[in-house]
Amino acid sequence: MNKFINPRCVKCGHYKMGNCLLDNKPSKDTDLCQYYTESPYICELCGRHLVQEAVNYTFGTEPHLICINCFQQIGTCQTCKCGNICRFEQDQTVPEPPFVMHQMQEGPAIIQKQIKNPKRINLTCRVNCPCFINEQCNREIGSCDKYECTVSNW
Repeated sequence: MNKFINPRCVKCGHYKMGNCLLDNKPSKDTDLCQYYTESPYICELCGRHLVQEAVNYTFGTEPHLICINCFQQIGTCQTCKCGNICRFEQDQTVPEPPFVMHQMQEGPAIIQKQIKNPKRINLTCRVNCPCFINEQCNREIGSCDKYECTVSNW
């Protein structure tokens, strides 16, 4: 067990501007808790401070320290380099609206529902989107074969 001299919150690696970063609660400079450390564990993906018991060591080409929430997202769009880029949603230069009303008949009933605008898909997704494969947006599935992890050396 590590012995620290005067282990108070003000010297803890989880303390910042009057708050404990583990639980985002105010703490006094003189407080002391069981999670005191001068070398905190921090998730490489989300930057959240972790207690030692919540650390998940994961190996890519080298070891990585990530929280369990981020570990569950490895291999999905949330941790992919392309995951936060969506021309369909973000491109302001395309005049077409993102969604249109689609009308179809089922038996005697006529049903209207909102669908993604096919014209906007042609102008944004089909043009140059790495997530649009085989006439389908893989972001809706959550992953694809072109996955590139945002963590270096994965």
